[in-house]
Amino acid sequence: MTYFSRRSMLAAALAAGSPFTAFGQARFEPTKPVRIVVPFGAGGATDILARTLSEKLTRAFGQPVLVENRAGASGIIGIGEVARAPADGHTLLVTNTALLQTPLMDNKVAYEVSSFTPVAQLSLSPLVFSVNPKVPAKDMNEFLALARAQPGVLTYGSAGTGQTLHLMGEILTRSTSVKLNHVPYKGEAPLINDLIAGHVSSGFSSIAVARQHIKSGTLRPLAVVAPARSSLMPNVPTMKEAGLNGFEVMSWFGLFAPAGTPKAIVDAVHREVANVLRMPDVVTRLEDLALNPVTDVSPAEFQRIVTNDYAAWGKIIRDAGVKPTQ
Repeated sequence: MTYFSRRSMLAAALAAGSPFTAFGQARFEPTKPVRIVVPFGAGGATDILARTLSEKLTRAFGQPVLVENRAGASGIIGIGEVARAPADGHTLLVTNTALLQTPLMDNKVAYEVSSFTPVAQLSLSPLVFSVNPKVPAKDMNEFLALARAQPGVLTYGSAGTGQTLHLMGEILTRSTSVKLNHVPYKGEAPLINDLIAGHVSSGFSSIAVARQHIKSGTLRPLAVVAPARSSLMPNVPTMKEAGLNGFEVMSWFGLFAPAGTPKAIVDAVHREVANVLRMPDVVTRLEDLALNPVTDVSPAEFQRIVTNDYAAWGKIIRDAGVKPTQ
């Protein structure tokens, strides 16, 4: 009987192209540029996060990691493109909870949540409800009173129909019986631009995108959507403090690969992404944007979060009375 040493076995495995390093960790060595698809326009929180990753992963992978914005149809265009991509690690998706909400809202969407393999939960981010400063409301009670006095006059913008920012608006209008007209945009950045310009009266957004405009006074925050006040704007009350329930949800951002991507590649990409999110300069950059990096959630744990949140968003949509399009 012939015996092989551990060293010789590892050498043979590496020579044969095994996806494992000498320390038993999966590795990913892309053979061409890696695409990170963002299903929204440039400038939003999802885009900022993807571009932060791309710079660092380019060095880790030894290949360019390119961010491609594929905005349109509430994220369906970009998300669907990744669902159809080869499951070889060269095409990835950075998105938010819209991935779960859109199939619940549109029966014609050409993908399902099962079309993707969760790779890494990237960050958690509270939301903020803001108004244009010309709106004469200093808090949520004043805003709701104004909306009741002028039914259908005030508007709220979102980053697209059926996404988190839209659903928060639906919950707000249905739980308070106020009438606000919904104005969907192709991403968070154009929403914020029109909110600043006064083309829409109000809107939910990530603190990451709204914070600088709140600091400059071009937006007025009325409440944050989170279990507790944000350390970045401690004087802004939560929706619950304002007397409104159902707004404790935290929005997350995640990295996904097409379904069927080998576990070795998923684990390798996850490890590199976690390393990036631990880098001090990345932590500082993301925390300045109110994006709290997540590094301790494995791909399997993220899969459980996705499954549970999909069920939770389904309940929110049903309870809010939002009907999916046929």
